Amino acid sequence: MMFEIRNIDLKKVQGNDFIRFLRIEIPQRKGHGLVRFGRVRYALNGEHEEQENGLPMDLGKGIFTATLEDEELEELGEISREDLEKTLQKAAVEIIKIVRKELGQEPDTASILKRILKDYAYLV
Repeated sequence: MMFEIRNIDLKKVQGNDFIRFLRIEIPQRKGHGLVRFGRVRYALNGEHEEQENGLPMDLGKGIFTATLEDEELEELGEISREDLEKTLQKAAVEIIKIVRKELGQEPDTASILKRILKDYAYLV
């Protein structure tokens, strides 16, 4: 099966001094479309150098499925694991919005509500 990588720029995603989001790479199967997982590429400590490992992301759930390794966290100095996780959670929301907009998959709230109400008529 042949794959191509679709790159979406993330430089507008709000990072901070210790992490900067660069892009997300989403594998695309020829003839089958995009897969639901991507890899977010990032740089640490204001550097422009991309880290070797990206952060895997579940695009369906809108969450990172891993975090920085302990060695990378040590490079960040005074940043706590808790602050890092809060930053990643906030960034995940922004990243998903960018990806959905780029792919033309912005959620149609009205149709989602109609489906819910159809399945749960007692809510009306």
